[in-house]
Amino acid sequence: MLHVGYDIIEFHGFEMDKRQILVGRQHLGEPVGTQSGASVTPLEDFANHLKKTLKLKEHGWISSWNFPKNVTVDVLKGLVGKNSLLRTKDTIGVLNHKFVTVKDTQMFFDTRDEWHTCESIIGVIKDQGSCDSSWAIVPASVISDRTCISSRGDKVVQLSAEDVLRCCKNCTKNTNVCDGGSTSEAWEFWMNEGVVSGGDYNSKEGCVPYSRSSYNGHSTNVCQRICTNRDYGSTYNEDKRLGFLHYRLPNSEKQIQMEMMSHGPVAAVMTVYKDFFFYKEGVYKHFTGEEVGALVVKIIGWGEEENGKYWLVANSWGNEWGNLEGFFKIRRGADHCGIESDVRAGRNSPDLTPLFNPPDQFCHHVQHNDKYYEWDSRTRKSTQKLYDRFRKRKHAEELDDLPMLKHKLESLPDIPKSYHYSIEWPACKDVFINDNVNEGSCDASWAIPASMLSDRLCIESNGSKTSRLAAEDLLACATKENGCGGGVVQKLQ
Repeated sequence: MLHVGYDIIEFHGFEMDKRQILVGRQHLGEPVGTQSGASVTPLEDFANHLKKTLKLKEHGWISSWNFPKNVTVDVLKGLVGKNSLLRTKDTIGVLNHKFVTVKDTQMFFDTRDEWHTCESIIGVIKDQGSCDSSWAIVPASVISDRTCISSRGDKVVQLSAEDVLRCCKNCTKNTNVCDGGSTSEAWEFWMNEGVVSGGDYNSKEGCVPYSRSSYNGHSTNVCQRICTNRDYGSTYNEDKRLGFLHYRLPNSEKQIQMEMMSHGPVAAVMTVYKDFFFYKEGVYKHFTGEEVGALVVKIIGWGEEENGKYWLVANSWGNEWGNLEGFFKIRRGADHCGIESDVRAGRNSPDLTPLFNPPDQFCHHVQHNDKYYEWDSRTRKSTQKLYDRFRKRKHAEELDDLPMLKHKLESLPDIPKSYHYSIEWPACKDVFINDNVNEGSCDASWAIPASMLSDRLCIESNGSKTSRLAAEDLLACATKENGCGGGVVQKLQ
């Protein structure tokens, strides 16, 4: 809603008083005019020029006036952040997917259709109000989507952007968190402290819903570790949900697609130009107007139109913005507006990929469980099926450049001069004895990690699992050719 004096104008996501509007106009040298709208401001003139000039077939998109009549450039600038703050140069690892064939990526893809049980949460359009809070809203939204996807639709819950705004001390140095923050730190907050549940403004959903103060753009960085929704059935600490992994993706259309096909929506930073505020429909491509800032958005799919390829993206300016109920399409594959150069995602469970839980997966492999192998009666051999606990897909995912795992040490321990793990874990001594494996005349060292996995299975089970995993099984089943001709260690995952 937009407040003008004592009158209320219905609108999706803004509450400003008359003073804000008048000060903004005078600052820009715009004619204030009357409430009847007799005067035309430079912003209105710019919007009218766009509407008359842009043609769908020629330019790929058309424009419309998406805001209250008396909104100013300053007010619109308050909806976006700074490129220098949002595009943080951090040390977060870049995750690369290896895929069998590039052609397996689909021409059209929508995560709402792919995981239809989570459509109700993936398709939610957020409304940040007059607060520059996309840096907190979008990560919380992506995490909510992926929580639902990883649970096969069992956990349909919105995580709280308000919790990030209030309690992420490293996210911003501003007194008012509505003046912008770091999306990278928002992901780290989820990893280190967790995020509680919380719905949209006025929703009374979850532990900490989006507040009136944030919606109006007047939020202060005061962290209250309580559920502001008094009707919620859990405490703040009980409701915290921790992340497992946060990573960036390469500046690559195919890499982003592979991540989305495997795990769901992603968060991206895009540069915002003046004409973007007036997007109506079509595939957006910057046409005219200066750069005004940056915005964090959620990519949920992709497709193609007569005017080219596009990303399907959810904005956070309410579902009345534009003509696609808050979504928009933007040129794909050219890093347009920098939308492919800072893409981030995360995993909320080590079970999202076999790489993070090798012991359990290798047990299933050895047992030839039909969940992972398919018996071919004609050749009388087991054919390995692509692992995916949520859905079938045509490509195999391999995680190549994972973020480096670092152990946090409270104090540097004393490292002994000599050490052997058989002394540390005596119950597994018999398993360790067989560590010296003779591969003979076969190039089989790439399959020897079966020995290491045997050791760790024993250690993690406190000595109750002492079986040796078979390198022979890997040689026979993990390659398409002769296993003695060599193999790739990464594919053992």
